Amino acid sequence: MKRQLFTLMMALMVPFYVFGQDENKAAVDDVVATSNKAKSELTGVDTGEKPWKFTGVVSLNLSATGLWNWAAGGNNSAVGIASANLTLTYHKNKFAWVTNLDTEFGESWVDKNDFAWQKSNDKIVFTTKFGYEFHKDFYLTLLGGFRSQYAPGYDYTKHDDVWDFDLNPEAPIEGGASGAYYMSNWLAPSYTDVSVGIDWMREFEAGKGKGNVSLYLSPAAMRLTTALTDSVRIFNSYMGTTVGHDEQGNLVFGDGDKKLWDRKYKIEAGLTFRGNMTVEPVENLKLMTSLALFTPYSKDFGNFDVDWDVALSYQFLKVLNVKLGYTLKYYDKVLIDGHHKVQSKLVLGLGVGYSF
Repeated sequence: MKRQLFTLMMALMVPFYVFGQDENKAAVDDVVATSNKAKSELTGVDTGEKPWKFTGVVSLNLSATGLWNWAAGGNNSAVGIASANLTLTYHKNKFAWVTNLDTEFGESWVDKNDFAWQKSNDKIVFTTKFGYEFHKDFYLTLLGGFRSQYAPGYDYTKHDDVWDFDLNPEAPIEGGASGAYYMSNWLAPSYTDVSVGIDWMREFEAGKGKGNVSLYLSPAAMRLTTALTDSVRIFNSYMGTTVGHDEQGNLVFGDGDKKLWDRKYKIEAGLTFRGNMTVEPVENLKLMTSLALFTPYSKDFGNFDVDWDVALSYQFLKVLNVKLGYTLKYYDKVLIDGHHKVQSKLVLGLGVGYSF
């Protein structure tokens, strides 16, 4: 009797057990469906990371001195420098496009000076690169760059009489500043670079802020050098020639080829390296630095042209800006007083500025 009763109870429980299993399976399926739906909705949420970013620093620095019946001596003077360092970045999926413009122009005025107006700053550096990410942080990149200046440049401590009497007695001194040594101008010189290489780019945390770094190497680089102004080209060896005078005062061309002075363009293949870093360790303080190296595939391989720029900018009271800038240059074909020399410039300014 007991065995029959137990068998009956087990038979009655089977439908409830089967029903419970079906109910648990349905609950699990509901949980999975809900999770998949949440995941799908989450991937569609805008996290605020836009493909386009526009950052930079713009500033205007001004200073002036006025003297009236000043027994200690001196002259009235004024200095103005406008500068901008702007970067436009596009980054989406595996594609990255970065464009940068670093430019400045400054003039100074000194009362009762032989050359009252003198240029103090003049720079145009434009770079753009487009890359495809083939490995994490590594991009196959096409890069283009341009470097020149806006206006004529002079050395006011030297007298420019070479062009008039040695090359063409009937030609006026180019630039029009009689008595000042003519040094440079727009496209005299200029450097245009095109290359294909590997670029390593990464963003990082820096203190309370962020930063980004880029290291680019290309063994397949082309450089176009121009010097469209005759006197600049001839006497500053941009085309690889040197010009001077012998003991009798006659014009002497270096490299044994007088015809080279007429070259306005020069194209070279070579190797190039570029490094860039921007970091904002604390709010309103921004450090920007860039380094560019180029050496041609020729007998001068290993002699690098160097361009290094550093800028430190701090913005306070929303509109005031302190900027410290340093530039170092070394060009293998550019001679200063007949010798290879490192060029450097340091600028410290206080003025109106905006960082973003």
